[in-house]
Amino acid sequence: ATEVIVPTATETIIPTATEIIVPTATQIANITLLWDNDSFTVLNAAGQKMSLEGVVFQSSSGSWLASQWGNTIYNALPTAKCVRLRDASVGNRQPPAPCANNIWGLMQVGRTAFFWKDVSSFDVMLNGTLLTTCEVAAGTCGIYIAP
Repeated sequence: ATEVIVPTATETIIPTATEIIVPTATQIANITLLWDNDSFTVLNAAGQKMSLEGVVFQSSSGSWLASQWGNTIYNALPTAKCVRLRDASVGNRQPPAPCANNIWGLMQVGRTAFFWKDVSSFDVMLNGTLLTTCEVAAGTCGIYIAP
């Protein structure tokens, strides 16, 4: 006699709809930040005029609102031009190579603006939203701001 095995009812698993996460395209940095112990420089690498409206650089050491460079400077930064902060106590310093003949604005500042000094990192904010955190030891950081 042949034994017949009748399968018992098994639980059927119906897949539930899952959320498909589509990664957003990573934006290529169009602003380059460069710094050393005495100065902080913003380079417009976008290939077009850029506005730094709403940009704030901050850390536990201090903060700098891009608007403090002045209306005609921060909100209409021409392509390949740079704006700088420099420690007022150190005197003249050469800008980073990409900015050597491309300074659009320069502010000599005191301790309250030294957001990049005596910290390991600083934040770049745009209208209250974190764009990125830059590591001070790197000396450079790229950010993307929509043109």
